[in-house]
Amino acid sequence: IIAEGSVGRPKSSSIIYCTYKGTLLNDSIFDQQTNPGRTGFQLTSLIQGWQIGIPKIGKGGTIKMVIPSNLAYGCKGSGAAVPPNSPLFFEVSLVDFF
Repeated sequence: IIAEGSVGRPKSSSIIYCTYKGTLLNDSIFDQQTNPGRTGFQLTSLIQGWQIGIPKIGKGGTIKMVIPSNLAYGCKGSGAAVPPNSPLFFEVSLVDFF
């Protein structure tokens, strides 16, 4: 946890607005969003690593997460961007949640 943010924390049913960068072990970026208006994700629809990590911070908080493949995309990967069995690194700033 880089910054805890506000006292309130998102729940599994929350819609989160955030900025983030996701990289592989070789530092290549496979996903990134700098405009929180393009997010609005329901936490339960995201990979398990996010479902575990994001509720640890509040609005205005930032977290760096190392997510093992079994809590990400597992043995299937995600298209050409994320190979099978890939651990992922994410830096996420939680802008807001409802």
